[in-house]
Amino acid sequence: MEVENNKQNLDELEILIANTVVAITQEYFKMQKTQQSITNVTKEIKSRLGEAIGNMGFTVSSSLHRAEWLLDLIAYNLNDNGYLESVKVALESELSGRKKIDLKVDFEKLLVINAPHKVMICFALGKNDFPNNVNTIISYFEEFVLVYKTHSPGSRYLILIWDDYSTGQVFPHLIIPEPN
Repeated sequence: MEVENNKQNLDELEILIANTVVAITQEYFKMQKTQQSITNVTKEIKSRLGEAIGNMGFTVSSSLHRAEWLLDLIAYNLNDNGYLESVKVALESELSGRKKIDLKVDFEKLLVINAPHKVMICFALGKNDFPNNVNTIISYFEEFVLVYKTHSPGSRYLILIWDDYSTGQVFPHLIIPEPN
């Protein structure tokens, strides 16, 4: 059985985000478990993604950049007067819990935000049931997207699932909802 991830049709920004997260998680996976700190992984994700996305011309807010908004990281455009013009990327990282309820609260924030790129970074469910631990999370998020009725036009959900026990891999999965 294989992971049922869909990483086709990622755009340039999604590829940048996925590759950055993969690089960080691979570094941390190679460390001994006693040296790993999920707080450090999350901080590193915010730092490197903030820099990479900022280099694309966006303003970035997180706990490490300016101030954290409602989400872990937001990339946006300001007009010439400094007013918010649009949000390009909304990102949530839930690397502190492995239960579905932990994921639900963060993912629901992404459902309601008006941004074309919505990114969720999380662990695979459970510890030793690969690939079911990844596929279960993919199905869980697909159900959320299917049930939600008011997606903003052009919404794309990039789910990055880190199997930090079995393989160390990050499995990207892109969900593009049907137009309402």
